[in-house]
Amino acid sequence: MRPNVLLYGTPSTVEVSGAPLRIKTDWRVWVRVQMLMDDPEVPDRMASSLLLDAVYPRRTTPGEDVPPYEAATRSPGDAVDAAIWFARMGVPERPQTAEERRVSRQRTWDWGWDSAPVVADFQRFYGIDLTDPGLRMHWWRFWSLFCGLGEDSESVRVMAVRAADGGKLKGEEKRRLAEAKQRTMLPARTEEERRRNTAIRFGV
Repeated sequence: MRPNVLLYGTPSTVEVSGAPLRIKTDWRVWVRVQMLMDDPEVPDRMASSLLLDAVYPRRTTPGEDVPPYEAATRSPGDAVDAAIWFARMGVPERPQTAEERRVSRQRTWDWGWDSAPVVADFQRFYGIDLTDPGLRMHWWRFWSLFCGLGEDSESVRVMAVRAADGGKLKGEEKRRLAEAKQRTMLPARTEEERRRNTAIRFGV
């Protein structure tokens, strides 16, 4: 069941092998995690160990016998599952719709490339300066705010353009969408992405 943050607040621990384990909660940590897990140059065999290193603290606090990272490496499978649970705000995974499967096959967001739009949107809609080095925000709050951005936000607009299917469009509408896709195109990282970008540029 999804945790009720309205009643119980945001968690600072996850359950690993039946016991609570402290985890990093800062939004910047989890943006970096998303960038790590989305990086095609990171081998699958390394992703889990890098995830554990990124999100479980290496130092103890009062009441802890061992650092959370050390405890996590004793049950790496459970610790990775717990980190994924935390990243998803406790939302259980469900089967994708046909449209979600179509969109998932293409990259519509990049935390590095799209950092400017999200900074602008948080300032405009929430009055939050994400460039402030002193800003502390729990990942669940950040993710709730990001997912709550509306259609008039630049972040949602560029994702919608990148995900749009122009197959049934014709004439001027098709031309406008093609131009918008070129303006918002993400740099290719893989051969598949290079082929897709080429198709967009030349209207294939």
